[in-house]
Amino acid sequence: MRRFSYLQNVTTPLLRSTRQPIPRSTALQQSRFYSSAPSARSSKRTFPLWFVVGALSGVLITFAWATAKPQVNQLAEGLNATSFTSYRLVDREPVSSTSSIFTFVPLQRGRDASLLNKLYLQGLWSSEIKQPQLQVSRYYTPLGLSAVNKGRYGEDALQFLIREELHGEVSGWLHRLPLGTSVGLRGPRGQYTLPNDTKEMVYLAGGTGIAPAIQAARSLLINTESRDALPQFHIMWANRRREDCMGGINDSRSSSGWFSWLSSNRAPSFAQQQQSRQSVLVEELESLKSAFCGKMKVDYFVDDEKSFITWDALKPALDTTEVSGARSNTANVQNRLILVSGPDGFIAHYAGPKAWVEGNETQGELGGLLRHVEKLGWKVAKI
Repeated sequence: MRRFSYLQNVTTPLLRSTRQPIPRSTALQQSRFYSSAPSARSSKRTFPLWFVVGALSGVLITFAWATAKPQVNQLAEGLNATSFTSYRLVDREPVSSTSSIFTFVPLQRGRDASLLNKLYLQGLWSSEIKQPQLQVSRYYTPLGLSAVNKGRYGEDALQFLIREELHGEVSGWLHRLPLGTSVGLRGPRGQYTLPNDTKEMVYLAGGTGIAPAIQAARSLLINTESRDALPQFHIMWANRRREDCMGGINDSRSSSGWFSWLSSNRAPSFAQQQQSRQSVLVEELESLKSAFCGKMKVDYFVDDEKSFITWDALKPALDTTEVSGARSNTANVQNRLILVSGPDGFIAHYAGPKAWVEGNETQGELGGLLRHVEKLGWKVAKI
């Protein structure tokens, strides 16, 4: 007990001494050894609320302006492959519930017409459209302008068939874009040069892959001196739903499924007449068929109607019975051409996947349903 009371008497004065304030002279001495000296008065500096709110607003506005402003060169020498040039969205015409035709015109008119005419003469090409907020871009193939659209929009306008893909960063943005908005375009990027000596052409198109098929038809019309010299051109267009090719009537095969009435002689009902109204793309294909003077055929295949581009459907187009004998060699393989365009899965199914070599997209090996057609005198190109 005595020892405990002794310790208590000793520690109590020590604890009390620690509670006493440090003399000013001692604080000055400690400041020599520490980065900041103890101070009884707080040294915190406060900023007014309006200053903090204004600073944060300025940062946010600057960030939004930097990301949302299209990085385009309005003074560039027209459409070019190195920098984005400003175009204005002037029209968006729905084709189906998921796809539309977009029309763009340059902000500075009259300088791209000659360039576009040269591009259409060379063959198939595409242009790059950029989404400025996410800084991503996608390539789309121009449809080429009909005579009516040239008069409506001008010869320097560009039209693209674009489907709004699920989670599509560029396609979804374009479908929500108000008319009159400036968009950055860059190009061209060459895809394929059509051989001048082509005598027969079969085009397998999947969905929006019909765009390069229409571009190919226009290129052939421009490059051919006379209608008699035009090649036989057969388009086989596959879609998931009938709405994408509404009103399309097959030229070389009977329709099936719910739309078999299209090829019958019975008078269609009012509902069937409503369904048979031609979409914009079908009207375009019909116009091209007239320009080809009977040398162009179009067949429509719809997944919902259980009609697919099978080998049996390809046989009449490829004329394999005639080719297997007299044309089995590949000497004139350039004269007979099969083009395939559409989603990657569509191309891979019919011609094998494309391949990437040192960062460049190449044709890859021929595979799929068409893997043996070169022996029959046909050349295959993946667009």
